[in-house]
Amino acid sequence: MSSQIGTFRKLASVVIVLLFANTAGASPSATVDTRGLDLARVSDAETLYARIRTAAISVCRADAAPWDGKQIQHRRSCVEQAIEDAVVRANHPVLTNLHRSLNERVAER
Repeated sequence: MSSQIGTFRKLASVVIVLLFANTAGASPSATVDTRGLDLARVSDAETLYARIRTAAISVCRADAAPWDGKQIQHRRSCVEQAIEDAVVRANHPVLTNLHRSLNERVAER
């Protein structure tokens, strides 16, 4: 139990940052705060996942070059990679399992 509390405190103080290199060499980023979330609860992991997804969409929108004819494809892969990177960085089993299950549902479509 104390191990879980220690992990939660460590995670609560971690801020997930999404970084991407764009064609201009700058790195747009977004910060997703985990404070106030108990990631042992699926509902809080879902809340964090939604925050990560929103931040990824925002960052990837800023990263897209207006002259890129493959903007939609670029944005989709950027968002997917941003979410993947953030979930890996968070390194929390409930969030990771949620991410995997959502990806499996999308792959089945």
